[in-house]
Amino acid sequence: MLAIVTLFVYWQVIDHKFVNFDDNIYITENVHIKNGLSKDGILWSFGFDKRETYWHPITWLSHMLDCQFFGLDSGMHHLISLVFHIANVLLLFLVFLRISGAVWRSAFVAALFALHPINVDSVAWIAERKNLLSTFFWMLTMLSYVYYVRKPTLSKYFVILLAFTLGLLAKPMLVTLPFVLLLMDIWPLKRTSLKTMQHSEAPRQLSAEVSLSHLILEKVPLLVLALLATVISSFSLKQADGLISPEVVPYDLRIANAIVSYVKYIGKLLWPKDLAILYPFPTEMLPFWQIAGAFLILATLSFFVVMSFRKRPYLLIGWLWYLGTLVPVSGIVMGGLWPAMADRWAYVPLIGIYIMVSWGSADLFPQWRYRKTVFLLSSLVILLAFLITTIHQLTYWKNDYTLFKHALNVTKNNAVMHNYFGHVLFKLGEKTEAAFHYVEALSINPIFIDAQNNLGNMYLEQGKINEAINMYRYALMNDADFDEANYNIARALTKQGKFDEAIIYYKKALSINPDNTDYNSNIALTFALQKKTDEAIEYYNKALQLNPEYMEAHNNLGAILTQRGRFDEAIAHYRKALSLNPAYSEAERNLNITLANREKFNNAVNKFQDALKSSPDDPALLWNLGELYKGIGRTDRAIESYEKALSYAPEYIKALYSLTMVYSTEGDYDNALLSLQKMHDLRPESPDISYNIACMYARQGKVNESVEWLNNAIDKGFNNWELLKTDKDMENIRTSSSFENLIGVN
Repeated sequence: MLAIVTLFVYWQVIDHKFVNFDDNIYITENVHIKNGLSKDGILWSFGFDKRETYWHPITWLSHMLDCQFFGLDSGMHHLISLVFHIANVLLLFLVFLRISGAVWRSAFVAALFALHPINVDSVAWIAERKNLLSTFFWMLTMLSYVYYVRKPTLSKYFVILLAFTLGLLAKPMLVTLPFVLLLMDIWPLKRTSLKTMQHSEAPRQLSAEVSLSHLILEKVPLLVLALLATVISSFSLKQADGLISPEVVPYDLRIANAIVSYVKYIGKLLWPKDLAILYPFPTEMLPFWQIAGAFLILATLSFFVVMSFRKRPYLLIGWLWYLGTLVPVSGIVMGGLWPAMADRWAYVPLIGIYIMVSWGSADLFPQWRYRKTVFLLSSLVILLAFLITTIHQLTYWKNDYTLFKHALNVTKNNAVMHNYFGHVLFKLGEKTEAAFHYVEALSINPIFIDAQNNLGNMYLEQGKINEAINMYRYALMNDADFDEANYNIARALTKQGKFDEAIIYYKKALSINPDNTDYNSNIALTFALQKKTDEAIEYYNKALQLNPEYMEAHNNLGAILTQRGRFDEAIAHYRKALSLNPAYSEAERNLNITLANREKFNNAVNKFQDALKSSPDDPALLWNLGELYKGIGRTDRAIESYEKALSYAPEYIKALYSLTMVYSTEGDYDNALLSLQKMHDLRPESPDISYNIACMYARQGKVNESVEWLNNAIDKGFNNWELLKTDKDMENIRTSSSFENLIGVN
């Protein structure tokens, strides 16, 4: 019944979409995950070069497996998460059934866990697979521990260690589990004798009593693993630059928020209203009455459960479970986009309260003849209310629009949700409404770099390039390592034709996030616009290595390869793009043009090669063949043809000139100069050849040699002073004193 009801309540999630709030980082825009399970992916998952996330390799592998089998079918990803939630419900029931033998009390704990709407975040949010997965191993660890307690053996303890380790690798939230096991030793396992406790309250005893010191020593290996996980998690957050310093959020505010949040979670448990994906962290100290009131409530409850321990030990055990398991997410240590509290963080901690409610209600009015009937009906009413509320809460998780809009409706001063909702509206084409939410986010948090970046994107889309650049610069003033702002300002500068400056920002973005396919593809496009085809090919190949199904990159790389005369490679890329999208008209047009060019080129090459069979020493034929290769960027073959022509006709000036141009284009200025010197030897009276030699020396930064050859050209009649003013080859030497003297003399 637990499984069926849980499946019924959550079934609607299979029609829900990914949400653009962590789902993109974890799955939809993560090339390591989207490509499925692979050797490189497994190595990446265990590495520390992550952005915006801490170390949890088992979770990454889980998402990889989903993509391996289901691709980006969000419904199937949701279904797997639902299966894990159902498994956690059943394991929770089984653990307490094995410990206590109390079927209905254990079932009520599991039912509250299964149906309470505060757990919707954990189940309906695909990125929260880590929560479900770690809880799955949490429950397996507890179940293994129950069997170990019955008859302790080394092999059973190894199973406990294995399950615990896997849980830590899914999410370090399990660091508190050794303490929970110690609580279970006291109640309900009753493995140690406490004078203040009435033994009859323990449901049943599974093993002989042992000393408290023995129980603590028994947990040492688990505590060592927990400590190791804490160190690794902290290290990974530092590597990702995710830790929030006390200068940004002071400790007094963190502690105050933690105290108030402990009470708020209980409030959400009792009255689950206005649940949201994100509750904004306070920007200033909370009112004293809230802090004092929350502290008083916690102190009063703590006093009550301690005083009740002798007769009702489950109250203290459940209460300590709740207080202790919330510590890792209390906010004393903060990382990433930290909220004031989060429904998903209560997934395991509230089990402690469920224990208190289930066993506590069963112990009320023991002599009342209608007790069982009333409690049964009351339980059904409570669970039915939670069931209906959960079904309704799940409707908000249908897509980004409904989720973020609901969060704005039930929270205040939520800059993050204003920004995300603005992004949703922007993608829907509702620019005015999007701008309103971006501005609203910035009015709440003036240095909110994501909102500045998104507002810049909107300006860029509207063609307001200068306004867009200003917004990106504001974002970079607040965080110079914000890769998206670096990338977007590069896009804006590219639109203005400022390619060199754009390349600087693209490279900065890639230094921060080298595995972003868009970054690699767009820097490649900018290099292509500069005619720097080698660099463009390099970055397009990197983009396609990261995402082999990036059809625009296939098409653009094909266009560059066509220009370079690498027709077969270009055709392969066009065909790959068309296999991904048969309606991709640009790729189809480029494919047809390339096929025609390949045929035309092959025919021309065949024509010259046939002619060379009868006249192999004809320099004109060899020169024409070289020009053909040069036209498609095959400089190696062009040089070969020119040099062969010169071997038959060393004074063939056209071949020398073409060879000079190819060497110059390739940056081989020494060989270019050798060709020019040969041309000068053949035509020493030519001022143009002397001028070109001067330009070649200028490219090498050899000012004196360049000026000397300029003087030589002038002596021979060169007088194109306008060319001297504008020639880019002369940029490096125009300001030199020797150049100024030359101009002055002439």
